Amino acid sequence: MKQQLTIAILSTTLLVSGCASTGGLATGANGGCSTGMSTAVGALLGAAIGASVGNSSSAAAGAAIGGAVFAAGCLMINANTVQKKSAAEVEMAYKKANKGTLPEYTRVEKYSTVILPNQTVQAQQNITVKSDLTVIEGRSEQLQRVQEKLILKDSNGKVMRELVKDVQTTGSQEFGSGGFENSFSWKFPANVSKGRYVLDTEVLVNGKKVANNSRVITLT
Repeated sequence: MKQQLTIAILSTTLLVSGCASTGGLATGANGGCSTGMSTAVGALLGAAIGASVGNSSSAAAGAAIGGAVFAAGCLMINANTVQKKSAAEVEMAYKKANKGTLPEYTRVEKYSTVILPNQTVQAQQNITVKSDLTVIEGRSEQLQRVQEKLILKDSNGKVMRELVKDVQTTGSQEFGSGGFENSFSWKFPANVSKGRYVLDTEVLVNGKKVANNSRVITLT
C-alpha cells in the first residue's frame, strides 16, 4: 500500500513539474521545456515503479530508464525562418510556367527536408532539420497562416515532442507567397535512449496539412 501511494504522489508531481508544453509556437529561445527537470521527474517516477516490484536494483534501473525517457520527451528545440525568395519572384516564376495565372487556392509548390549533419548522430551533437518550401498564395483563398510542424517519435511510434513554427515573410508578422528556409535545431541529452527515432514534418496552410516529409534518425 505504501509503495502504491508513493507512485501516486510521484505521478501527480510529474503532471505538475514535467514539460511545460508539448506544442505551441516554437521560438528561437527554446522548445518550452526544462530538460533537467524533466529528467529528474522521470527518474523519480521510474525509481518508484522499480521499487514497487520489491528491491533496490529495480529502483535504480527504473530511475535510469525513466530519466532517459523523459529527457528525450522534453528537448530544447530552437526554430528559425529565413525568406530566400520574395513573393514577386515566386509568383512570377509560377505564372511563367502556368499561362500567366496564379493558382485558385494557395499551394506549396516545393517542400524538401534534410537532416544535418546526417541521419546518424550521437548524444550532445548538434542536429538541424532544414526545410525548403515555396508557397504560392491562391487567387480565391486568403492566406491567413503558414506553419511547419515537427513531430519526433520513438521507435514504437509514440510522439515524444511536437512543435509548430510560423513561416512568416521577412521583416513582418504577415503571411504570404515566398521561398522560405525553415529550421529546427537541438541536441539529444547524454542520457537519452539510443536507437531509432522517426521525424515527421508537415506544412500547414490555414490550419490544414498540405505537405509532409518523414525521416529516420539513428542515435548511436
